[in-house]
Amino acid sequence: MAKQKWFAWSLGINMLRAMYLAPAVVRPMVTVGGMLAAVALGLQFGWGSIIEMVVICAALAYGLLAAVFRCRWESLFIGLLVFGYLVGNRGFAQFMPIGLPLLPGEAGVLIVAVALVVRVPLERDFPFRLTALTVLIGFWIATSAVHMLFDLPSSGFLAIRDFAMVYYALFYFAGVSLADHRNSILVIEWALGIGYFLMSLGWMLSSLWPTIFDWLTWKGIPLIFYKGDLVGMFAATGVLFYYGLIERSRDRIERIGLTILMGVSAGTLALSMSRAAMLGLAFAILVLLIAGRWQILVRLAVVGLVGSCLVIASDMLQGRDLNESPLYGMFEHSVSLIDFSGTYQYQNPDSIDTGDNNRFRIVWWESLFDHVMEKAPIQGLGFGYDLANPFIQEYYPLGNETFQTRSPHNFLLSVFGRTGFIGVIFWALILIVWISQTWSKTRNAWLEKHAGRALIYNLMAWAIFIGAIFQVVLEGPMGAVLFWLFLGLSQTTRLANTQTPKPAEESTA
Repeated sequence: MAKQKWFAWSLGINMLRAMYLAPAVVRPMVTVGGMLAAVALGLQFGWGSIIEMVVICAALAYGLLAAVFRCRWESLFIGLLVFGYLVGNRGFAQFMPIGLPLLPGEAGVLIVAVALVVRVPLERDFPFRLTALTVLIGFWIATSAVHMLFDLPSSGFLAIRDFAMVYYALFYFAGVSLADHRNSILVIEWALGIGYFLMSLGWMLSSLWPTIFDWLTWKGIPLIFYKGDLVGMFAATGVLFYYGLIERSRDRIERIGLTILMGVSAGTLALSMSRAAMLGLAFAILVLLIAGRWQILVRLAVVGLVGSCLVIASDMLQGRDLNESPLYGMFEHSVSLIDFSGTYQYQNPDSIDTGDNNRFRIVWWESLFDHVMEKAPIQGLGFGYDLANPFIQEYYPLGNETFQTRSPHNFLLSVFGRTGFIGVIFWALILIVWISQTWSKTRNAWLEKHAGRALIYNLMAWAIFIGAIFQVVLEGPMGAVLFWLFLGLSQTTRLANTQTPKPAEESTA
């Protein structure tokens, strides 16, 4: 009986693979299915219903694009998701189409999960390699899921919402499965390349004219709404992304254009004055220097000089004092990185609150650590627990009804608060393996005199992670989706060091 069941299962899988791979079978099915769909759509349109027609047409267009680009079908949705988070930012993260009770990030998790599961029988293999990092992340997700199930009866929906910081890690497995698929990578890179530029342009426009995107709404929710610290974080990864393209390009004009785009991202980061993003980018640049990639400093120095001249010219035209200049604000933000007590006298209007922000974080971190150590150091306080409670009692003893943030502006402390030392141990092991990978990729870049895709995506993930130590980034979809995707894409092997072929006479910009 067992053999018969196994034979039936194998036969079914082989039929699926044959239908999936054989054009002689697929084309007639698509033709007949398209004719039936056309009749059904005509009837629906005649009855006055267009929602089904729109959904089916969108699905057909999606399938057609995947066939034209010859990419894996989930890579298109991931590319759209990445593009939306960059250009629409916080506004896009709240977008929910009619009839679909899923936010974009959750819809992405569902699509990624389906793609990973379906690909196992079709390819008779795991869609990702079982490396040490993959296994550790998988175990962290599994143990956290068990923890969440125990928290669910008492905390309900809040437990699921807090568990988002874990289930977004599925994008890591999506990144790994796409890492060596060239056309899928290109789809995502086009989304990143265009998205970074449009994000910078949109953010600058909204800074000059705050109401410029007010007309673009869906059910009263703005589709484009920028959060400064996330814009800075994305801009930091944009600098690294464009530099990676420069490394792979051998065309002089193309390298100049990419340098300008890198400068736009660097300017966005500087004007956003996101200290956490600056730290993340500084770490990534340090690693690139260790790898012998000094060109990034030269290019950043050039674009920084041009940008500084533009800012000084703007200050002179507007008659701003030195302490009101954005350049002085950037200087004070840099000083605030070592001002742990928050006692430095800040003068720039954009820097006045930085000292208070330092004290704010230190008090929260200390109060939360003590609270977890007292209540539940091994298993943590669980998903659904408001990690702001001990902080509010200490920082706002009279109460603060407007305070809504539930995470302590430190991802590792969020892990400790939710899952205790069990989660921290997993993350300690993840970081050890990740650091080892980074060192290996850095050494390879030094030997090959080229920073390949693997190292660039690895550093883009590091830039976001370092920012997540000081901001609420990985607890939500906007930062978490890109972080886990970049970390997964950094596992590439076959495409790790691909670059545009050299012409006979190489020119440099």
